[in-house]
Amino acid sequence: MSTAQGIEFQKTTLSNGVRIVTEAHPHSHAVSAGIWMCVGSRDEKPQHMGLAHFLEHLVFKGTRKRSAYQLAKVMESRGGDLNAFTSRESICFHALALPKDLELMFDVLLDLSFKATIPQKDYDLERKVIQQEIAMYFDSHEEYIFDYFSEKSYPKHPMGWPILGTHHTLEIIKRSDVIDFYKKMFVGENVIVGVCGPVPHEKIVEMLRPHLEKLSSKTPKLNRKKPKYKKFKEHIVRDTEQSHILMGFNAPHIKHPLRFASYLVNTALGGGMTSLLYQQIREKKGLAYSVYSSISNGTDSGQSLIYAGTDPDKVDKVKEIIYANLKKLKREGFNKNLLERFKTQITGFMIINEDDLESRMTSLCLNEMIFEKYRSTEDVIKSIQNVTVGDVRDYIDQYLDLDSVSELTLGPKIK
Repeated sequence: MSTAQGIEFQKTTLSNGVRIVTEAHPHSHAVSAGIWMCVGSRDEKPQHMGLAHFLEHLVFKGTRKRSAYQLAKVMESRGGDLNAFTSRESICFHALALPKDLELMFDVLLDLSFKATIPQKDYDLERKVIQQEIAMYFDSHEEYIFDYFSEKSYPKHPMGWPILGTHHTLEIIKRSDVIDFYKKMFVGENVIVGVCGPVPHEKIVEMLRPHLEKLSSKTPKLNRKKPKYKKFKEHIVRDTEQSHILMGFNAPHIKHPLRFASYLVNTALGGGMTSLLYQQIREKKGLAYSVYSSISNGTDSGQSLIYAGTDPDKVDKVKEIIYANLKKLKREGFNKNLLERFKTQITGFMIINEDDLESRMTSLCLNEMIFEKYRSTEDVIKSIQNVTVGDVRDYIDQYLDLDSVSELTLGPKIK
């Protein structure tokens, strides 16, 4: 058990390895809950690319107890929310509801997670829906460019595969493949249940134990291999009004001690309206409406990414400014005043975000999945505050190799 500022954490591990983690928020008017599977798109076979996401869709088509419409209605009609997502390393079914609807919320989440029926007619129908989703995603240039960047920088590796899959792989995947994945992967130590809200831990465990202890304890071993980053430079020709730029380089994985230094550097580069790139590219030069940076952390790999959208004839100028800032960062690093400024920014964001129950539930489960321990907001803030100028220098020296920066642009043909 861990307690900080009235927020109490508790964890129970069932006999089959299923973990239940809770964070009590006694003054909240809602409950956020999620059933997480420690398996994602990187755990698919090459010919089954997109299977995990396909499954996430299919469970909403109906269960032994509820039709697709009933699943959509049951939480919405009470003012709550029911949703799901697939990442490269996890699948999550989550809900937000009033505390009085806790039992109903878990009945629905358990239905989705373990009792979907996946009839052939729904399978055929939903495949068409995802084909449309892929087409829509392909047309959303700012989103598509990130997936394509992963594919090129992690060639022939699951961490580079599109989570949605491709039109080709969706045609190859069989219903039996999906059902086999569902039954084999959603078991034992792969399952984490997280809850944040004004509900006692013991009540949640008592409610869930009869259902979750029925699951098999035979958790399959995931054959994950660390991806190797490859530098590339490419231009995708599209007839667009705007050119999209994405540049990136290696970053620490989520367990690396320098990850907190990487978050501070990312915030400085493009983490808000006062960031270096936003000020110079948008505010001073008017070269872009959207410009930002982000850190993508996996359990064994990471990338630092910089995005900007600009006029096709301004691409070179925007890249020039980005490189100038990277070179300056490489040369000068951070001084103490700059470091403290961005520590304050991140700390403030984290404190404000603590009021978001869904964000806390996600953090609760990811920490259990990755670190197998609880990390409160105060713990993370302490880690941020402990970052030194030297740590930032170490991160820059180890990861910001200007010769390994990849460049991807999407837009009209460059003249």
